[in-house]
Amino acid sequence: KTNLLIDQLEDDLKTVSGDASVVEKMLLKNALLIAKEDLDKASKDLESANNEVEKSKALLVGGAISQSEHDRMLSLFSDVYNYYNIAKLNYDNANKRYLDYDRNQETRTRSIETQIESARLDLSTLNLKYKENFITSSISGVLTAFPIKEGRSIQPNSKIEIFNISSFQFESMVPQEDAVFIKLGQNSLVDITGISTSYEGTVTSIGTIASIDSQSSSRTPK
Repeated sequence: KTNLLIDQLEDDLKTVSGDASVVEKMLLKNALLIAKEDLDKASKDLESANNEVEKSKALLVGGAISQSEHDRMLSLFSDVYNYYNIAKLNYDNANKRYLDYDRNQETRTRSIETQIESARLDLSTLNLKYKENFITSSISGVLTAFPIKEGRSIQPNSKIEIFNISSFQFESMVPQEDAVFIKLGQNSLVDITGISTSYEGTVTSIGTIASIDSQSSSRTPK
């Protein structure tokens, strides 16, 4: 799970600093340029409307126009002024989004990098704990007893048994008349019924008491 989290965070980091981020910033810049054009036009219109109001005042004082005509000019000026305020608000918002983008990206990048570092430290800790609790054997062989089950407590005196297959010990009963020819250290060749492999070995022990093989039909002491 920790590895998956790291992979996801690294993908997020690539997204933040990748092509998608460049496109997003470009869109914000275009929006800012459009808002700036609208504001410039609204500023010119407001300046022009203000000049017209001043002219209208002069004409009203001179009696060239009526009060109602001057009021219409004031109403037009009010509309232009409102449009200017909207354009100014739109520009301020677009400018803020554009300026905040880099700061937000930097903050998000640092946050993701911190999360990745934290996840890697967690993974390192987990790996260390795993190694500390990892059971190893000093010999290779075949596992013949494993009394441990996942999710269950280990019982006292439980043992994991491994059978070392690098060497074997065979015990064989030999008739008395043949036993006298067997010596310690003598080379031997062992054949087992049902197995095609023969095993070479060395005599390491010779019994001193003869007995009858209970698994054999022969009654000759061996």
